Amino acid sequence: MSQIKTIKLIDKNGVVFGVVQTAGVIHQIVDSSALPSDAAKESKQLAAGHTVTVINLATLSTAAKQLPDSHNVTIKGTATSGAQLVKIDDATYALISVDIPHFEIHEKKSFHCHYDQEVSDSGDKTIISFKTPNNGDFVHIIASVSSQDASRSYILESPTITDNTGAPLTVFNRFREGVLVPSGVIDTSQNPDVSDQATFFTEVTMGNVTGGVELDSLQMVAGQGPRIIGGRERGEEEWVLDEDTLYAFVIESLNNNNNLHNLRLDWYENARNE
Repeated sequence: MSQIKTIKLIDKNGVVFGVVQTAGVIHQIVDSSALPSDAAKESKQLAAGHTVTVINLATLSTAAKQLPDSHNVTIKGTATSGAQLVKIDDATYALISVDIPHFEIHEKKSFHCHYDQEVSDSGDKTIISFKTPNNGDFVHIIASVSSQDASRSYILESPTITDNTGAPLTVFNRFREGVLVPSGVIDTSQNPDVSDQATFFTEVTMGNVTGGVELDSLQMVAGQGPRIIGGRERGEEEWVLDEDTLYAFVIESLNNNNNLHNLRLDWYENARNE
């Protein structure tokens, strides 16, 4: 197993402003003539305008490398891999990064669908359903809900859904530039089933969705929302759904008042090892 190595990022005043850990091995420094002649020094400084390329770390014998301002540090996994530029904020020296859901938007693997409906009776439901893909990709999803009056929202796993009922619901890729990558979720309202779509059910067709395991629920008072079923942070809210399985996301009214339901689903799809 490769030993984890640590590179300290140090500003020109000798203050550590970041740490990078890697299991690689350094074997190349571009323009090494700029290094001091004393190879035993713990800190080595390059003249302004040089670029350091880090490819592997096993040969690195020093704990820290110091660069002047305005340097680019390029880190590669192997000698043949594509370079990735490590960017830092000029004011704070913090590493610039995005979280995984935001990253998946740029990977064109993040999707959205929504359905609104006004109902008028207790027990009336607004439902979005789909079957998850069976292609090795897992759906990481959060469900956001709001309602005009008292209601209950919940998530069902493996409900019974009558074939060819409900209606197709458009799924949007959240990365809107260029060729749009399709989602793997499946609409069961048509024959045959259609991928890259979900299914919605109205207060008239809601009876075609029954049973299933209730994974989570949320009680909502009049005018509350939008709320997310499951928690307040994505780590609490997100569900990773099983493959090739039906799921239904439901808002159910709790009285006979007119009640506007808003149901929106946001998810990304990736393989287990991505």
